[in-house]
Amino acid sequence: MQDDGRGIDLRKVKEAGLRRGAITAEDAVERKTLLSLILAPCFTTREEVTDVSGRGIGLDVVSRNIARLNGYITADSSPDKGTVFTIKLPLSLAIIPALMVEAGQEVYAIPMRTIDESIRVREEDIA
Repeated sequence: MQDDGRGIDLRKVKEAGLRRGAITAEDAVERKTLLSLILAPCFTTREEVTDVSGRGIGLDVVSRNIARLNGYITADSSPDKGTVFTIKLPLSLAIIPALMVEAGQEVYAIPMRTIDESIRVREEDIA
């Protein structure tokens, strides 16, 4: 996933990381370390919390859910060019046996391990 915005302000990330004790001055040198902070629990560069932002739970939730799938997410950002998020998931997720179900215009893949029984219903059996 990539945007073409102004990128992540690493100076603000560094300041917030130092202020919150998430990193030391020595850690703050590494660009990769700074970018990984935006995925950390409760990390935010916001000075004030609003109804919709500033709590540090946006990218943290994404990162935790990807980790649950044994994957990981990384970020790379360039000033005035944008940010790229790379999500890596194990190949095994692509080969999970699944029952494909069509409902209206949507198609769903239901993991076979969650299915106890399946039956074929004929259209004339539906009242």
